[in-house]
Amino acid sequence: MDLLQLLFNKYGKAQLTPDETSEVTGRSKIMLQKDRMAGVGLRYVKVGKQKSAKVYYPLTEIVDFLDNNQVQTS
Repeated sequence: MDLLQLLFNKYGKAQLTPDETSEVTGRSKIMLQKDRMAGVGLRYVKVGKQKSAKVYYPLTEIVDFLDNNQVQTS
C-alpha cells in the first residue's frame, strides 16, 4: 500500500488540517504558517473569508513534499 492510501485510510479525507499536516510531516504548525506567509513549502487550500479562512493541505501535496525531501545516505 502506498503512502497516499495509508494517509487516506488513517484520516478518512483528502485534505488535512495544519495540525494533522504537522503530525505527518514533522514540521511545526508555526513553520507551516511561516512557509505560507513566505510563499514557500507545501501548497495548500484556503476556504472561507480572508480573516477566518480555514487552511487545508491536500494529501497529494503532503506525499509529494515527503517524497521530494528524502535524504539519500550512502
